[in-house]
Amino acid sequence: MDDHNRILFLSLLFTVICSLVTGLNPEQMSVVLNDIPESEDYVQFLNVPQTLTKTMSLVTKYRCKKRSIVGLELQIKLESGTQKNVFKSMWVCEGNSELKTHKNDIILADSIVYQPNYFNKYSALIKSAKLRVALLEEVKWRLVPHRDLMYDLAEAKVSYLIHVQPPYSRPLKPIRDCVRWPYLFLSQLSAKKILKCPYEDETVKILDYPIALNGLNFGLFHTFKPYNNLNLEKIRLTEINEPRLTVSMWMYVLEYCTGSITNLCSIMYHFDWKNDYLSPLLFLTVEGKIHVQMIMKNGRSEANLTPFKLPLHQWFRLVFSIASNKWSITINYGEQWKNKLEVDHQFNTDIRYNDVEGIFSFGGSEYVPAFKGYFGQVTFYRHHVVSPRKEDDLSKMNENIILLKQSACTGHTDSMYMLSVILANGIYVKADPTQSHSFLLLASMKGHRLASLALANKYYYGLDAVPRQIGVAYMYFKYVADKTRQDREDHKGTDVLTESVRLNDDIMVKEQTDENGDIFNWLKHQAKQGVLSAQLHIGRALYWGAQGLKRNMESAMEYFRESAATQDPTAMYDYGIVLLRKNPQALNALGWYALAKQKNYKLAAEYFEKSHIMGNADASYHLGHMYFSGIFPGQVANVDKAYEFFVWAALKGQLEAGVMVAYQSIRGTSTQLATFYYMMAAEAGIEVGTFNVAWLCEENKKGFVSFIARECQWRNYNLSTLREFQFVDPYALLKMGDYNWYGCGGKQDLTKATQFYMGAASKGSPHGIFSLAQMVEEGVQLKETDLKRLGLPLEVGKSNISLIFELYNRCKESHNTEAYIPCSIALWKVQMLYVWKHYHLWMKVSSLLGLTLVTAGLVYNLIKSYQQIDSAGNMFQFLMLLCFAAQLSNGLTDEACDLPVDQGKCEDPPTERWYFDAKSKTCKKFKFTCGGNRNNFLSNEECIGVCTNVCTLPVEYGRGYTSLRRYYFNKKVNKCEEFDFSGDGGNTHMTASFSVKVS
Repeated sequence: MDDHNRILFLSLLFTVICSLVTGLNPEQMSVVLNDIPESEDYVQFLNVPQTLTKTMSLVTKYRCKKRSIVGLELQIKLESGTQKNVFKSMWVCEGNSELKTHKNDIILADSIVYQPNYFNKYSALIKSAKLRVALLEEVKWRLVPHRDLMYDLAEAKVSYLIHVQPPYSRPLKPIRDCVRWPYLFLSQLSAKKILKCPYEDETVKILDYPIALNGLNFGLFHTFKPYNNLNLEKIRLTEINEPRLTVSMWMYVLEYCTGSITNLCSIMYHFDWKNDYLSPLLFLTVEGKIHVQMIMKNGRSEANLTPFKLPLHQWFRLVFSIASNKWSITINYGEQWKNKLEVDHQFNTDIRYNDVEGIFSFGGSEYVPAFKGYFGQVTFYRHHVVSPRKEDDLSKMNENIILLKQSACTGHTDSMYMLSVILANGIYVKADPTQSHSFLLLASMKGHRLASLALANKYYYGLDAVPRQIGVAYMYFKYVADKTRQDREDHKGTDVLTESVRLNDDIMVKEQTDENGDIFNWLKHQAKQGVLSAQLHIGRALYWGAQGLKRNMESAMEYFRESAATQDPTAMYDYGIVLLRKNPQALNALGWYALAKQKNYKLAAEYFEKSHIMGNADASYHLGHMYFSGIFPGQVANVDKAYEFFVWAALKGQLEAGVMVAYQSIRGTSTQLATFYYMMAAEAGIEVGTFNVAWLCEENKKGFVSFIARECQWRNYNLSTLREFQFVDPYALLKMGDYNWYGCGGKQDLTKATQFYMGAASKGSPHGIFSLAQMVEEGVQLKETDLKRLGLPLEVGKSNISLIFELYNRCKESHNTEAYIPCSIALWKVQMLYVWKHYHLWMKVSSLLGLTLVTAGLVYNLIKSYQQIDSAGNMFQFLMLLCFAAQLSNGLTDEACDLPVDQGKCEDPPTERWYFDAKSKTCKKFKFTCGGNRNNFLSNEECIGVCTNVCTLPVEYGRGYTSLRRYYFNKKVNKCEEFDFSGDGGNTHMTASFSVKVS
C-alpha cells in the first residue's frame, strides 16, 4: 500500500472512530488528505458539538471553484412532527479555490437547552436536532424557489445529528441576578416536580369488550367535551364546517333491520336533546344496506345508500370517515380479512359536524331501535382521517437490497434487473451507476430480456456515462429480437405463445376467432371439403397460436401430418383442441375470447382462474382487469383485489400488469411504488415509463423525490423527447421548452427552447403556440424554417407584431377549448398595448372607453353569477369570469419594468436600447443584442410612458445655465408648484403652463 492510499485509509478510519466515540452520525463527509480536500468544492465543520448548549461556536472550513453561497442551519424536530430552523446563516464564497474558515456564534432559546422550572416555564419536547452546511453555486442558488431546497441541490454538503437531552435531563437555567429566598425556594420545588400534560380524549376507545344488541331501543351512549388545551380547542372549532373524523367498529350482524317502523335500525346515531338529527348518522336497512345521513353546512339533510349489503353471521370491521365534504366506508371481512367492500360519496357543500354538540348512540335510542347483533370494539378518532390499511412504500429498501443481492447470487435474473434499477436511480440508497451496470450485464448474460433492452437503450442514447455506440446497441436489440423469434420457433412440450391482444383494442378484437367464430367455421367447412389450403391454415394457426387459437406444437404437427394424408380433418381438429385445453395459455386465450368477444363474464372468470392456478401471468392480468372494472360475476368493483392480481402478474414479468400496478399505486396514493414500477419500465427504454417517472417526480407528492439520489424530473423528460417524434408526448416537449427558456439548469438556451415549443405546437398543443408567442413578444426571432414548420406564411414573419397576432389567433382557434380564454386575453392585451403605443389620442380614449364598458359588464356578470351560485350551480362560470376580469385588470400594466436588465446572449452587433431601473425609478441606456426580456424599449419616452407615472417623478432642475419658469406637481401638498429649470437635462415631470399641468 503506497503512502497516498495509507493516508486515505487512516483518515477514513479516524473519522469513523471519532463518529462512534462522539455518537455523531454524519450523513455525508468530505475526504481530506493532509488537511487538503480532494474535491474543488468542499465544506466541513472543524468542531461539532456533542449536545445542544446555550451558546455554541461553530467553525466551518470551506472552499469553492466558482462564486458560491454557503448555508449553515441548525434544525430541530419537535415531538409533534413540526420542524423548525433555530439558527440560519449564509455567507459568500468568492470562488478563488482557497481554503477559508468562518465562525458562527449561536445562542439558543432557554426552552431548547434548559429543563422546566419556575424561571423557565416552557421546555420544548425535541425529537431530534440536525446541524448541516451546504455549498451551492450562486447561479444555481438564485434559481432555487425555496431556500430550504439548497441542501438537497448542493453537491458539497455535510450533516450531523446532534444529541438532544430529554427535558428533565437538561441543566437548570442559571440564576444570574439576586433573587429573594421565596422565589429560590419555588424554583427548587418546581425542579423536583415532573409536569404532566392534561388528558385529552383525542382518540377515544368507546368500547373495548363485546356487547350484545337485541334489536330494541337500547344502545351505548357517549358524549364528548371540549379540549382543555386551547390550541386543540381552536382547531376543533375551525373544523366544524370542515370536519375530519374516523370511527372504527367491529360488528357481527345476526339479521337485517326487521323491527322498526321506519325500516331503519341504528348503527351510530348522533342527535341533540330535542331529538334533532346531527352529523353523522348510520342506519341499517331492511335490505342490509347502510343508510348514511349528514347535516350540511346550510342546514339541509342529505342521505345515501351503500351499493352493497353488510355480511351476515361473521365478524367484520367497518371504518367510517369524514373529510370535509366527503364520507367513505371500508369493510374488511372473510378469511384473514382479505375481502373488502368500499364506497365513498362527495357532497357539493361542506358537512357540519360538532362532536361536542348532542349525544352519540352506538346501537339504539329511545326513538330508533338498534340492529340485532354485536359490537366488538369501537374506536373514535375525533379529528383524524385514519387509513384502513398501511400505505405501500419503499422505506425498507436497505433490507430489500440485501435480499435481492442474495437472490441475485443464486442466479435470479429478475432480482439482478431490479437491483440495477434501484442503484441506477438511487432509491433510498446512494446511486451507484457502476454497480447498476454490472447487474445489467449479469442479467443480460443469463438471457434477461429487459436487462438486454436496458443495455441497448443506454448504448443507443449514450446514457449514464455509457458511450453512444449504435453498433453495440444494435447487438443487444438483435439479441432480444432473435431470442423472441427463437422462442416462437423452438418448442417444448409446455411452451405456449399467443398474440398480444389488449382488451381495449376493438380492431384487434374483431380480427380474432375461435371454434365458433365466423372465420374459423369457414376454414373448418373448407377443410371438411378437403381444401388443402384450409387444412394448412388451421395447422399454421395451431402452430403459431394465431387469431385467437391456442398453440400446441404436437397438435399442429399431427394436424399437418394427417391432413397431408387426406384423412378426416374434423377428427384431427377436435383432437388438437382437446390437447390445447390442457394448457394454461390456451385457457387464458379461451377466457379472453369469452370476455372480449362473447361478453360471457362467468365463463371468462372460470377460464382465467384455472389458468391463473397453473401459473399464467396473462390470466392474472385479465382477472385483475375484471375486478378493477367491476365485471367479475357476483362482485362489485374491488380495486384491492385487482391490485393483488396485477402485482402477481407484474412479478411474473407481465408488462401491462406492471403498468397497472403503477396506475393502482397512483390511485391508492402510493407514489413511491408507482414510481419504482415506472422506473423499471423506463430503464428498459419504454417511453411511457420514462414520461410517467418524470411526471411523478415533478409532482413529488410527500417529498418522495428527496429519497432518490439522482435527479429524475428533467432527466426523464429529456429522455422522453429523444424517442421517435411520433411517440413523444407534447407535454414533455413543453416541459423541456420551459427548462431551456427559464434556464432551469443554470443556463438559458433560446434555440433549444424554440425547437421544443415548435415540436409541441406541431403536435397541436396550444400551449406550445402560446409559449412561442410569448418568446416573440420578448424579442426572440423565428427563422424562415421555423415558420414553414409551423405552416405560417413567410410574410407574417416580416413583422413581430403580425407574427404575435397570428400565433395568438392560432392558439385561440385550436381544438383545445381550455386554450380559448387565456389565448384570447393575451391577444387582446397585445392589441390594446399596440393601439396605446402607436395610435392617436382619440383612438386611445375610445379604446379606454370600450375597456371600461367591458370591465363594467364583467363586474355585473360576476355579481350576478355569484348571486346564482347556490341556486343554479354557476360556480364554473363565476370562476371563468373572475379569472378573465383579473387578467383584464392587469392588461395594461407591464411587469416588465420590474425585470433586471438583460443584454441578451447573441453575437449580433449591439444596439442602443432603454431599460427601467426599478431602484432609481428612472430609464437608462444599455447595449442590446437579441433575446433578453421585456424590460427593453426603443426610446426613453417609450420607457417612461410604460413604466412610470410622470406625476410621481421627482423634480429635476437640470444641468444648464439658463433660468426658465416651469411647473411640477407636488404630491405632498397635492397641487402644482413653480420651479426654475436650467434648460438642459431634467425629466418629463414639468410643464410651461400651470393650467395644462392642473388639467
